[in-house]
Amino acid sequence: MSTYPVLPTYEEATQPAHNPNYNNQDGFPRHFHNVPNGIPTTVTSTHSTIVVSPVGFGPFPASTQCPYCSEHILTETIEKNGMFAWLLFIALLFFGFWLCCCIPFCVRSCKDVEHHCPECKKLLGTYRRV
Repeated sequence: MSTYPVLPTYEEATQPAHNPNYNNQDGFPRHFHNVPNGIPTTVTSTHSTIVVSPVGFGPFPASTQCPYCSEHILTETIEKNGMFAWLLFIALLFFGFWLCCCIPFCVRSCKDVEHHCPECKKLLGTYRRV
């Protein structure tokens, strides 16, 4: 025949368990830290955070805040021949359209666009077609 464990009494079941990490007076956990020479220390950190919202630059000028000069600006755009123009050039040349293969370098929608700050002239981002 099997024996069942003895259940605790009501008083035993309602007493809080002894845990060395808890203070018996208030029931809150104690946190023990290694404090040098027993002197409590307070660490204060002061820093400022600058939040610049990410801008998804496109083919047109964008309104943003320059992270370099902190001015609110409308970006200047410069078009550059990028990977898409070169891939079209190679594809047209490969398929025998050698008379038309330079057209991608003249079409604005085939070029990458660089966005610059009009105040400090720094590069803010690039919109790439590929």
